[in-house]
Amino acid sequence: MSDASELPDDVRTLLQEHIESYEQLETLLLLRRERYEQWTLDGLAARLRVGAELVETALARLRASGFVDTTG
Repeated sequence: MSDASELPDDVRTLLQEHIESYEQLETLLLLRRERYEQWTLDGLAARLRVGAELVETALARLRASGFVDTTG
């Protein structure tokens, strides 16, 4: 496991200012890694192995911060 001090300053700032939960971080990383995939809430929850309500909350916060946009 790496020490947080090994992270670049801009990454550390982003995490401190915008990421409030494990689910937010994992959702953001998955959406970035597989950005051409069209995800449903249930699909994200299954892939991340967490409850849909946690993913829904994470998405709402990421959307409010301008990190993601949803359709349909």
